[in-house]
Amino acid sequence: MTKMDSALNSVMNFAENKVKPSSYKLYKQSLKKLLEIQKSSFADLGENNTLPELEASDYTINNIASLINNFNDLKDKLTKKIDKKPIYENNTIKSYLSALNFIKTSPALEKLLKEDSLALLYEFFGIVKDKIKKASLDNTLSKKEAENWLSPEELDKIERKLKKEYKADKNKDTLQKLILVILYKGKIIRPLRNDYAGMYISNNENDEGNYLYIDEEDHTKKYFVLNDYKTSQHYGKKKYLIPKRSVLNKLLTDLYEFRIEDGVAHLLENPGIKKELTSMSKNNLTKYLQNLFYSYLNKKVSSSMLRSIYISNLDFNKLSNKKLTKIAKEMNHNIKSQQLEYKKVE
Repeated sequence: MTKMDSALNSVMNFAENKVKPSSYKLYKQSLKKLLEIQKSSFADLGENNTLPELEASDYTINNIASLINNFNDLKDKLTKKIDKKPIYENNTIKSYLSALNFIKTSPALEKLLKEDSLALLYEFFGIVKDKIKKASLDNTLSKKEAENWLSPEELDKIERKLKKEYKADKNKDTLQKLILVILYKGKIIRPLRNDYAGMYISNNENDEGNYLYIDEEDHTKKYFVLNDYKTSQHYGKKKYLIPKRSVLNKLLTDLYEFRIEDGVAHLLENPGIKKELTSMSKNNLTKYLQNLFYSYLNKKVSSSMLRSIYISNLDFNKLSNKKLTKIAKEMNHNIKSQQLEYKKVE
């Protein structure tokens, strides 16, 4: 454990066993991002989307407490706009504020936090949540969504192109891109959140965490297992079978062979020489998807938008409430989220 992680853990570990491991990890990532934003000057924020690198001195208890104690300054940075366009979307801001809300009762910060600053945090958190709720009721595409929205034809086009590239040059990066496009198209498995990030490949049917099971003797027997995900407390352990004769099944066997050759067990891998052979985090999967679709279609698309695209293209006139509820359950959200958060109209 690094000195930086140790400092964050000293603030967070009071409630580590009270939240899901994925939530704890997300809170930690959000706090690191907030420390980067806090370190950045207001003038530089948003330029080229780069933030200053953190050093050990940035992780002191007092500096972490200042995220709340200097909340007015942080709020100004989170709500900054460039050419009338916000740098951070409300959902991103909500994730960051959730991390602050998590640490506000930490014994390590108890004597450091200011009441008036906590009040500002509560007030702004409420405003952001109200804006998100209001936006969900008006389910038309935002300007940003409209600019990056994908048609089914575009998704088919990028899949065909990647298949052609992989056939010509069987390399693991093209293979990983192709697998992700197939997964998030939703024809075999309805699009999940960033749950493929951090997954590993296992030959044990009853392993822990999230993993791709591959039978040691029959490599065509495969399924994804989710134990740790956003709504796991509601839906429990999930299993997603992969049809034996599907293209996806064959491609996952290819990926498995690449991973065996490299001596690693992770499913998704970070690109680039410096990060080669390291497992991909949820944040990095978001960036990876955005870069993938931008390089082929000049559009930045995340897993959340791909889930919206899938749901918005359903023929609701031909689907019963029972079928829509089944679809929602398979995507690990409820029917309300399906209708209010993901379904979009042009």
